[in-house]
Amino acid sequence: MTDTPLSCLTTGHRYLSVSIKQHYQTSIAQLGYQQDPEQERAIDHFQRLYTELLALPSKRGVLNRLLNRSQPSCRGLYLWGGPGRGKTYLMDLFYHHLPTQKKQRLHFHQFMRNVHAELATIGHQKAPLTIIGKRVAQQTQVLCLDEFYVADIGDAMLLAGLLKALFDNNVVLITTSNTTPDNLYRNGLQRDRFLPAIALIKRHTELISMEQGDDFRLQRPPQNNHKRYQLCDEAAAFELMAAQYLRLTGQVFEKKSLSLQINGRPIPLLAEAHDIAWFEFDSLCMTARSSSDYLEIASRYRCVLITHIPLLDEALDNAAIRFIHLIDALYDGKVELITTAAAPPQKLYCGLHHSSSFKRTASRLCEMEHYHYSDN
Repeated sequence: MTDTPLSCLTTGHRYLSVSIKQHYQTSIAQLGYQQDPEQERAIDHFQRLYTELLALPSKRGVLNRLLNRSQPSCRGLYLWGGPGRGKTYLMDLFYHHLPTQKKQRLHFHQFMRNVHAELATIGHQKAPLTIIGKRVAQQTQVLCLDEFYVADIGDAMLLAGLLKALFDNNVVLITTSNTTPDNLYRNGLQRDRFLPAIALIKRHTELISMEQGDDFRLQRPPQNNHKRYQLCDEAAAFELMAAQYLRLTGQVFEKKSLSLQINGRPIPLLAEAHDIAWFEFDSLCMTARSSSDYLEIASRYRCVLITHIPLLDEALDNAAIRFIHLIDALYDGKVELITTAAAPPQKLYCGLHHSSSFKRTASRLCEMEHYHYSDN
């Protein structure tokens, strides 16, 4: 497929013969999912956006560029609600249905990682976020970001200027989140500087609530004989994980002093074989780590083993937020995860500050129990 704007495609294109809603109905039938009223309402919004994108003018006139006239754009979508409601599934369905390559789909943390990398290349030029907005717009007409979740003050301080640059260049944003825009970065440092980002999101996207209903991830029992999420004490954890390591690699575990270099910092690991790595929880989450570290791990390995996940109370809030970011990166990277833990996913976090965010993590841990997860 060529790099063709959506508006240049004719009704004879193979994607245009099937509506988004028809595509959704066919997909859930094939996957054996139940129809959900909130999902069907959301699909109607996706269909509206899809139709509007196809109707956009295909060319930007020279006169308009000379006069700096803004071009017509579409209002994007902001899907919010609890975990396991199908937000990511619907966004991905829409993304794959778009008949263009001028689109990009990323996890929010990966997108921000890319932005920081771009900033490093720009140096001391004026208006660096404006430059990045133009660069993104050259390649991307529709930007899909999964899990819009802001915890890092560095990201928070950039987002108002970044979003303005994207919207000024007519990039259409579709994103998912577990919270409304008004609750993003709540209680964060210097939040007043983040408020313009919230205003931009509300102005340029249509807010779609998907908060009612069950978490579909919790409705499916594990479909394998090898449990990926094992409840046990520390004494039993090593024996269980050593057996998993042998099954996956064909190698008997031998204790060695190993470390993984990521972003100039060592991360200790217990074992590594090809694209399989075995870590202890403390190495990944009890010391200073960033989302960038976890994204790098997710890109290097197809299977990650983690032992000794403790109960996460308020004293371990920093470790809990790192664990949230770690699971987001592994989940989005379709990495197979095998763990031993002190409690079931829904009871693993017993603090207060991150209870809402950790619901998503617990839901994803339950889904990652399924062997078909890494194949989808």
